[in-house]
Amino acid sequence: MTTEEYNTKLEERLNKASETKRVYDLAQTIHKQQVKRIFDEGKKAGGNIGQYSSTPLYAVKTEFKTGFQPKGKSGALLFKNGKPHKSMYLREGYKELKQVQGLESGFVNLTLSAQLKNDFANSLSITGDEVISGVSQPNTGKAEGLEKKYGDDLFTLSDDEKEAFKSAAAQCVTKYLTGTE
Repeated sequence: MTTEEYNTKLEERLNKASETKRVYDLAQTIHKQQVKRIFDEGKKAGGNIGQYSSTPLYAVKTEFKTGFQPKGKSGALLFKNGKPHKSMYLREGYKELKQVQGLESGFVNLTLSAQLKNDFANSLSITGDEVISGVSQPNTGKAEGLEKKYGDDLFTLSDDEKEAFKSAAAQCVTKYLTGTE
């Protein structure tokens, strides 16, 4: 094999390794890790997302999937005039709202209805020659509000995820250059 033939073969292998679909497959693996980190472990790229508020609040039925029991500050089901409460007083605030429903309340994991998690988890797509992630229109405002509240590094890749991607990409390229795949 001549040097020119070898270079052509190497270039073909390199082009094959950099196909968008292959990059998508690598990105999908890292994206799954990112979803787990954010929504299961409650971590943003720079550390823990935070703690749920324990400031007392009144919550209405629509904020609950389960566990809603209308009651006032004193625990009474009725006002003094005999009318029923339409909201539930939660002495421990949003943290208690999560607890009452049997959801994680020890740390912020951005999961109440799981709509944002499911949307983000399934958002990876190929646009032209780029692999991108995000959320659909109904969740865009929610995601932007959460980034404003918890920081811009909420939905970005962590250093570990970036390194894992680089390592997996390097292994992929090495396999193609050596002809082992």
